[in-house]
Amino acid sequence: ASGDQVQSAAVQLFLQTTHQIKRLLSLTSADETVIARICFLLEGIPLAIELAAAWMRVLSPNEIAAEIEKSLDFLTASSPGMAGPHHSMRAVFDQSWRLLSADEAEAFRRLSVFRGGFTRQAAEQVAAVSLSALASLIDQSLVRRESTDRYAIHELLRQYVEEQSSERSDDIDRVRQRHGQYFATLIQRQGEHLRSEHYLQALNAIDSDVDNIRAAWRWLVANASLSEIDQCLVGLYTFYDLRGWLKEGEDAFRIAVESLAASETLPHAGRLRTRVMVRQARFCIRLGDYDHAQQLLDNSLSALRRLDARADLALALTQAGAIDSHRGAYSSAAQTLQDSLAIYRELNDKSGMAIVLNGIGAAIQSLGEFRAAKACYQESLSLSRESGDEWGVATSLYRLGHVAYELGEYDEALQSHEESLSTRRRLSDRWGTADSLNHLGIIRDAIGTYEEAERDYQESLTIRRELGDRRGIASALNNLGQNALLREAYTRAQQRHSESLEIYREIDDQRGIAISLTSLGEVALAQDAY
Repeated sequence: ASGDQVQSAAVQLFLQTTHQIKRLLSLTSADETVIARICFLLEGIPLAIELAAAWMRVLSPNEIAAEIEKSLDFLTASSPGMAGPHHSMRAVFDQSWRLLSADEAEAFRRLSVFRGGFTRQAAEQVAAVSLSALASLIDQSLVRRESTDRYAIHELLRQYVEEQSSERSDDIDRVRQRHGQYFATLIQRQGEHLRSEHYLQALNAIDSDVDNIRAAWRWLVANASLSEIDQCLVGLYTFYDLRGWLKEGEDAFRIAVESLAASETLPHAGRLRTRVMVRQARFCIRLGDYDHAQQLLDNSLSALRRLDARADLALALTQAGAIDSHRGAYSSAAQTLQDSLAIYRELNDKSGMAIVLNGIGAAIQSLGEFRAAKACYQESLSLSRESGDEWGVATSLYRLGHVAYELGEYDEALQSHEESLSTRRRLSDRWGTADSLNHLGIIRDAIGTYEEAERDYQESLTIRRELGDRRGIASALNNLGQNALLREAYTRAQQRHSESLEIYREIDDQRGIAISLTSLGEVALAQDAY
């Protein structure tokens, strides 16, 4: 059976058990979504599903999901009628655990450090588990083979085994250390290819082990493993940035900054903390938290100049220029970004140069220097194509489409944005996809295809909300307001612009505030409300 069929059968079992226990039960669509998540967490185990469903007598689906994630002991018979030899998941696991030999139990303990599965190579290098030991656990249905070279342990069972390891914490800590080192090496190696022609293989490799990478990062940060944190810093940052996982990225780097602050006495901890702060600032900017980003950069720039950390200084200056642009200080932004560009040219960092050239172009475009901006974007596009950086290519095409629109070259603008959108969809770049959709909508409004424009804006807004991108949400709302104005739907236009203005004010985006106020004025003018 396919994964979808198993999931559907699991949901049906949950609902059947629920109706047997509580006949008069009405479920909302939100409840059904959470129930599907519960069945996903339980990976279709019938007993686990029945035990979870029995709690619907007293708990909501959300509460049940939270309890499952909190403790294995929650999955115990909650009514006398369900009691029996297998009245809890713990009882089932206890029986399986007792049947293991000492060597099998030890191998299973070590494998419990993995999250979301593992490869045979990882099992050998991290957990020192041989192929024969792995095969024995597979034969007992404790480990399952998921693909040619990938294995997994059910999460509930993994939690149980992790508990059995508490008395041997020193040994398991050594395995966790090897786990951290192994995945720090993986993210470093794959991260080097994220902005090259090998990006797809790199993304797939990281995606396959992203749960292990998350767990490794948490352990490395909690234990102040400076060398490994430094090793995986750039790759992890680039992955989060390209994937658009902004909140998760900001959380991960914020926790690292806080942990490293408590380790300042260790050699090089201060320098590493500064490097992490610069990258945390990037996520704050993309989330619209400019004040916090500025604070992080203020605490970093002088230290980076003192340390002569050229690459990190260039990145920090890039972020500082982005904040100036968002706040409407375009001349200052252009100068700061020129300083960054000079360093990237000195380092011959083509990816960095391409990124900064796009930023310079955006700043001077806002000052009305459209031809000069276009030249920046064209140079950026050339650099990205030279290095095989499709993410950079998509961004430069997007920028070229934007400036072509400003120049009234609508056919060229449409072509550039459609090419950018196609590339971003192929890259699964949801942030960039939302950006391209937003600007495609602007062009469609300009040429009078209003329904297509509204569809683009709505899709962009949906993605922005899922990503938590407040500035992007405000931009999409403003454009939906303009679309409504063009169609003489004045009430809807005023509502959208007001929502947009509120968000821009919350994030202190001066350019956005000005745009929204101007748009509200246009709505009033159209209604003769002088």
